[in-house]
Amino acid sequence: MLGKYIIIEGQDGAGKSTIHKALKKPLGILLGDKVQFVKEPYYKQYIDLIKKTDNVTEKALLFASDRAKLMEEIINPAIFAGITIVSDRSYISNIVYQGVFIPDLFDWLCYIQPIHLMPNKDLVILFTCDPEISATRLKKGWDGYQSVEFLTKVRDSYLRYVSKMTDHIIIDTGVLTKKEVLDQVSKKLEEIFLC
Repeated sequence: MLGKYIIIEGQDGAGKSTIHKALKKPLGILLGDKVQFVKEPYYKQYIDLIKKTDNVTEKALLFASDRAKLMEEIINPAIFAGITIVSDRSYISNIVYQGVFIPDLFDWLCYIQPIHLMPNKDLVILFTCDPEISATRLKKGWDGYQSVEFLTKVRDSYLRYVSKMTDHIIIDTGVLTKKEVLDQVSKKLEEIFLC
């Protein structure tokens, strides 16, 4: 049996990394050694290059290259071995974030993704919240992407993109406690794993 591919997405400051980490214990109990957590970008050499460039097109290509390597070396072998992957970010982030910078190149951003390497996603969990809230959650000086205006564009783009997908849930983390968010996510995951 193939493993599942679960994607956690959302604007910066929406709580995706917090819940990604919080899921390790309950999913570890539920699935044992049949779950692996990854975060994109994954490889240090790509992360370093992404941080060094201000060129949005170059960043988009570096994110996609990192993702192709991650799919080939980690995600696909795990899924074929029956291991569930829970990913903090995915190709969706690449399309949404770079799409805010270069909206006229949306089709190109979709085209450069290594779709031929990607397994079918079983669930996309989108965390969103009022951009004012996410801006206050971010550390000062974090990558410069913390203006309310920018976060609003990112949130709106995520909502447009993800709402067209099947097998997704959208959770407003600005009105829920961490425990309530974790409970909603855990309930949805139990539905998937216990079917």
